[in-house]
Amino acid sequence: MDLNVPFRAQGNIETGQLRLQLCLPGLKKSDIDVKQSGHRVRVVAKHEDPEDGFDFWDGYDLEETGAFNVDFPESMDPETLSVVYDAGILTLTMAMAEKYKPKTVQVD
Repeated sequence: MDLNVPFRAQGNIETGQLRLQLCLPGLKKSDIDVKQSGHRVRVVAKHEDPEDGFDFWDGYDLEETGAFNVDFPESMDPETLSVVYDAGILTLTMAMAEKYKPKTVQVD
């Protein structure tokens, strides 16, 4: 994972979710493009400056291409990916696949 952007990853075994948060201040939702291929998620952030017409990443570098790639673990279900952008924070959440969720086993 190449990144120069502040991020935070958090997993919760109780809820069976993995959450990744990226700080992308100063952008609009329309500046952010998220592509998914299975467990791989690619975030591309691009913003055009109306003053000079140049494209730039305002804040932090997302590689030279303005992209961030992350591979979620195989234990996660790619069909459950949700993406929310609020107050400069992009949150990617994926749930654990049913077969990997902890289960309670009855003791006889």
